[in-house]
Amino acid sequence: MRLDFDIADMPIIEVVCNCISCLPSFPTDSAVGEFELITSYLDPVLRPLLHDPDEMRLLRWTNRVCTELSNDFSRRPDGTLTLREQFHGASALGFCEVKPADSGQNAELCFTDLLRLALFSKSGIDKGEIQGMMVVHAIGPAVTFYVMELAGPGLYPLVELATITMPLTIDDLSPFLMRLSLLKQVHVAYHRHSKHLDQKARSKFDKWRKSSMTAEELQDVINITASKDKAPNIHV
Repeated sequence: MRLDFDIADMPIIEVVCNCISCLPSFPTDSAVGEFELITSYLDPVLRPLLHDPDEMRLLRWTNRVCTELSNDFSRRPDGTLTLREQFHGASALGFCEVKPADSGQNAELCFTDLLRLALFSKSGIDKGEIQGMMVVHAIGPAVTFYVMELAGPGLYPLVELATITMPLTIDDLSPFLMRLSLLKQVHVAYHRHSKHLDQKARSKFDKWRKSSMTAEELQDVINITASKDKAPNIHV
């Protein structure tokens, strides 16, 4: 029997091997916190997809101010996707935010994380070096992947690629294996969109980029501390 593989299949094979070697046979007795969620359950799947030292593409769980963004950008993503080059320094390729499963009950917290990811990504695109940003938003084992790319004058759409529930035990592998084709699509999209702009695209992007809202303007729009009795700032 002849098996046909392409280069994009190799990270998926590594994901499966990591799951088989790392996952416990039984669920943990205590709640899984953010650090354990990242190191034990998310990283074994995300690293083969998004971390490629041979191409200088790095996945880093730093929770520190992102130096790849503008100097006035002080927010801290949980994880950063970075392109490091010998003569060009470092450029952001994407960002990750992670919350434990019990945070899923707090919709405001989850939406705030997604907003943060959008702000990180816009700032990364506005540097004018990278075509698109990969966004990873994890709430417990449920991970949603997005891509942001400048699509028109001042238009920065955040497009959802897939939502995949990561396995927490060996017994969770069966439904997870049925979603491997989506993981492959995420891997391909990451390499297709999160890359250097060519000269033609750079001149177009220079005309399309728009400045971001100030922190005060953004606070007025989302108004997270406003009374529930007050009329909303945005009407649908």
